[in-house]
Parts: sequence; structure tokens; C-alpha cells
Amino acid sequence: MTLSVCSVSYNEEWIIARTFNAVKDIADEMILVDSGSTDRTREIAASLGVRVYIEEPYKGCGLQKNAAIEKCSGDWILFLDADEVVSEELKTEIKRIVQLPTAADVYKVRFQSFCFGRLIKYGGWSAFYKVRFFKNGAGKFSPHIIHSYFETKENAVIDKIDANIFHYTYRDITHYIDKNNRYTNEKALMLFRKGEKPQVIKLVFSPIIRFIKSYFFKLGFLDGIDGLIMSMLGSWYAILQFLKLHELWANKNS
Repeated sequence: MTLSVCSVSYNEEWIIARTFNAVKDIADEMILVDSGSTDRTREIAASLGVRVYIEEPYKGCGLQKNAAIEKCSGDWILFLDADEVVSEELKTEIKRIVQLPTAADVYKVRFQSFCFGRLIKYGGWSAFYKVRFFKNGAGKFSPHIIHSYFETKENAVIDKIDANIFHYTYRDITHYIDKNNRYTNEKALMLFRKGEKPQVIKLVFSPIIRFIKSYFFKLGFLDGIDGLIMSMLGSWYAILQFLKLHELWANKNS
């Protein structure tokens, strides 16, 4: 059985080599769909033996990921965001699973997140599972602009792997601001297209609820000052999302 590893990127020169170097010894092919990077992302990936495709324009989270998996020829596909690095334990499991005659069709993989160079264990940032490893043809990603999820085909068998993908989410505060500026743009646009209008009650309570959920219910306080920072930034995300949605409606009605 053959394995394709694929990813999508935009200006990821800081991490892309680490992502593909971690899997090149188990991959039969490596594929990157890039959406117009202006840094050395494509050059670095190509130097590692990655087959690079340039897709213009960016089609949104789900459709961009599907553009990558559609280019895979392997029996199995491991999809990684450009800032996700496979652990040695996960590589061992993948090598074992692809040889199993009774393997499941789709596997959810455990995540551990690093923010600002530090592992964030609580607050909803780690110890959750996402589909990242699956048989070719077992499904595809939902077409959402942001926060797409994997849609399995009917009757597909789903299992999970208790080994980690390390998600290097944000390098520093500047990186956080840049990424979440883009994410909130996309989320506000998605809500706008659905016809959802901004509500003052959501502006007041959503940031508060988001903070309480992350910091208290999901035990973010156990991460100390880092947990407090991440919970506060989560509240700011909710505020930005509202303000940008309000701006879209204001521009339409002006």
C-alpha cells in the first residue's frame, strides 16, 4: 500500500521544511498546493522532493484542501496543514496501519498545540482529535471557507489513533494577529453570505462566554499565564468577528 502526504500553504517558509522532513521517510509522494506564497515556501518544499502546485485564487479552507487530496495517487492519504508536524509515534502507527488487511477507512488523530513556542495543554487547545489520515476516496473536506471538516463517505469505518500531530499554531503575537485577521475576515464573510446579521447581545456576551468556557470549563487556568493569554485572545477573536460582520452589512446598506 502506498502513502501520499499532502498539504496546502501560503507563506509558510518558517515551518514547511519541518513539516515535510518529518514524513519524507514514510511517504511515497509528497504534494503541496500553494495559494500564491510570496516567500520561499515553494522553493523549500520543492528542494525536499515535494511536488508543488500553484492554485490561484485561494478557494477557501475546504476546497483548497480538496484540491490537494485530489492530486494524490496513493492508496492512503495523510493530510497536514503546513504548520502540523507528525510525531515519531504517529509515523510508527501509520506504517503499521497501511499494511493491515482489516484497517479502518478513516482515522482521527490526536493533536497537541504549541502557541508562542510553548505547549498549551488546556483550554481546548490540545488532546482533541481530527481526521487527518484516510484511504484515498474515503471522503473529502466540507466546502466551508473556514473551519472545514472531513466528510466521510457513507458506511466508512472510522477509528482513532492515540499518537500526536504537533500543531505549531502561532510563532508570536504578530503571527497571531496576522492569522486571526485573515480568519475573522473569512468567518465574517461566511456569516454574511448566510444572511446572519450582527446582534449587540452577541457582541456583549460571546467574548465573555468564550473566555469562561476556555479558561474555566476547559481548564485553561492550568496553563498559567499562557492559558490566560490564550483565553483572552479567544475573546478578542469573537469581538473582531462581530465588528467585521457589522462592517460588511454597513457597507452593503450604505
